[in-house]
Amino acid sequence: MVQNMRLWLAPLLTILLLVAHAAVQRQTDFAAAENALPSRAIPTLSIVEANDFPGNLVTVRGKVISTPATSPDGNITAFIEDETGTLRISVEGASTALRKGYNVQVTGKIGGDSNMIVLKTRASEIVVLP
Repeated sequence: MVQNMRLWLAPLLTILLLVAHAAVQRQTDFAAAENALPSRAIPTLSIVEANDFPGNLVTVRGKVISTPATSPDGNITAFIEDETGTLRISVEGASTALRKGYNVQVTGKIGGDSNMIVLKTRASEIVVLP
């Protein structure tokens, strides 16, 4: 009886381990993709258009209309605007090219809460325009 149990238990455990491994690998791949910015070009959107893509990477251009400030989570926050609206941006890291009055192009992930849409980005994804 024990020997019969071993005959079907070993392949069953192997299959379960393979399924579990695939699930963990898939989660790791999703996490890596979420943190990586794509190498392909992202079309530039207006701020109003960008608001329609929550959870996606977008690129917007606008003028910095507020003095950048450090938020409680350590990110730098500022507001940019274009002819269609205003958007809060949250920048990871202490060094940033944001200055009030600068025209910038920012690539990041649109997110936020019920009160405000936020573009989350890294300092390396901010380009100061002439």
